[in-house]
Amino acid sequence: MSLLKCDADFPPRTHRLGKSLAGEWAPNGIRVNILSPGYIQTDMSTGSSGGDAWSDEWKARTPMGRFAKPKEIADMLVVMSSDKTS
Repeated sequence: MSLLKCDADFPPRTHRLGKSLAGEWAPNGIRVNILSPGYIQTDMSTGSSGGDAWSDEWKARTPMGRFAKPKEIADMLVVMSSDKTS
């Protein structure tokens, strides 16, 4: 199994890519799942220059008003790559 990384800054493109690949690959028994998490709270994002200045702006752009945590993304990847999602 391989994962395809998509650019989180372009959710509509990611969505279209997922639908296109799913339609192409489904006849071959290949599932396609797309994860586009947006902003993730990491040492790199919180320690960047200007990160604090942009933090409120970035949070305002997210539905939950916060950054995702890496564990949330990892847990979802485990679920999505499981055969139980079929």
